[in-house]
Amino acid sequence: MGIGLDECDQNSVHTGNGLAIHYCAPEPIYATIAGRKISLTASFGPVGVPVLGREDFFAEFLVEINHPKRIVILTPH
Repeated sequence: MGIGLDECDQNSVHTGNGLAIHYCAPEPIYATIAGRKISLTASFGPVGVPVLGREDFFAEFLVEINHPKRIVILTPH
């Protein structure tokens, strides 16, 4: 992605796995998801799975997960 950790702000964050240090990129990245262009904060840390943000991704979409069928439904707010 071309973002160096030395450019990032270091923050303590609460995760489902406890307190962790994350590095947040100084500038947002943009993604088109379900036909909508949204601004996202790139955050890097020692979490072994992708994490979606409450203030960017979940602010834009209602997210429904059907685990048995292995599908995710995104509904724009």
